Amino acid sequence: MNQFQSDVKYLRDLTAQIDDYSGSGKSAESSRIESKVSKVLAQVEEKKSELDSLKPKLAQVRNAVNDQERYKKLLNENIDILGACKRIDELKKEISRLEEDLSKVEGRETAYAKHADAKHRKEKAMADQARIEGRWGGIVEHIRSLKRKLLSDEYRDVDEKCRVATIKHDTTKIAGEDLKKYYNALDKVSCRL
Repeated sequence: MNQFQSDVKYLRDLTAQIDDYSGSGKSAESSRIESKVSKVLAQVEEKKSELDSLKPKLAQVRNAVNDQERYKKLLNENIDILGACKRIDELKKEISRLEEDLSKVEGRETAYAKHADAKHRKEKAMADQARIEGRWGGIVEHIRSLKRKLLSDEYRDVDEKCRVATIKHDTTKIAGEDLKKYYNALDKVSCRL
């Protein structure tokens, strides 16, 4: 390519010399220069045809470089895929080893059943606890309301009132018993007479 450019430069210089000579009017030298020009033009044509013949090779080289880039990319992708496949195989081996270890564990079936039963009992206990806490809250509230009621005027001095009522009840009961004894005694006396 550089040689072609130097030939083109040489041709331009020669054309400039020809133009200078044609302006000066020298015919012998002009025929010599014309022969040089024709030789140079022939060389230029030859170099152009050489360049034209090299263009397909240059295109082939460019295509080969592009193909190499594509092949490089494909190879890198294949390497990544192989690495991923290797990792998958390692993970499969690990899974099979863990499953084998799991199958060796004794009582795992009953452990699952026990776990489910314990979970059910826990849920039931939590529901019972919530129900009992609800009842307890109701009882506590009822006790508070009864305490407030005891502090009202209606139940003030209720202990004294209860004591007086108990005394009246007991005295009435004793009086009833005494009357019963009296009437029984009268009946016995009236039966004798």
